[in-house]
Amino acid sequence: KKSEPRGYFNLEEYKKLRDGALELVGTKYTNHNGSQYQITEELHSLIIFMTGSMLRPTVSEVYSLTHKDIEIKELNGQTYLEFLLMRKNQKQRVQTLPTSYYAYRDLCNRREGMKKDDYVFLPRYENRRTAMDYMSRMFSVLLKHLEMEEDKDGNKLTSYSLRHTAITFNLSVKEVDSLDIARRADTSMKMIDQYYY
Repeated sequence: KKSEPRGYFNLEEYKKLRDGALELVGTKYTNHNGSQYQITEELHSLIIFMTGSMLRPTVSEVYSLTHKDIEIKELNGQTYLEFLLMRKNQKQRVQTLPTSYYAYRDLCNRREGMKKDDYVFLPRYENRRTAMDYMSRMFSVLLKHLEMEEDKDGNKLTSYSLRHTAITFNLSVKEVDSLDIARRADTSMKMIDQYYY
């Protein structure tokens, strides 16, 4: 499949998306097969977590994380998360921005009887593909509600756009080396040059 330009959210759109997810909590919607679902606070947490971690919204990355994988760390007064993950290209130790820590902390505070072996996102679904599909549907409902199904350049927006947004935000910080961003995002400089600059 030919790669297409990466749809992403600018800062104003990201804030609208993040806040819109909270406003929709409790909203029910019907899937194409007739089953009913409800928007939960986990969507809001995922949006913040993903944008602070540059993870892919896949079964092998964000949906594989369990609480026992996550370490809470601190550096220069900033609290962040660290975890080892098998990414697309290699096994990698991931460090997040502090925003991911806050999303994770709030998510944990909402959970009763949480166990270390529980998945971080949608733990009630043992089948992680089902969890991913459910979260993707919630995200699509949010985008439709906010009339944000495409970015300003006409590129389709999906939950994958959170990763692209995170990479774009990182590239906009002049003091950060783009090679370091490529390594932390588990991508190549060629991809950075071709799709993000």
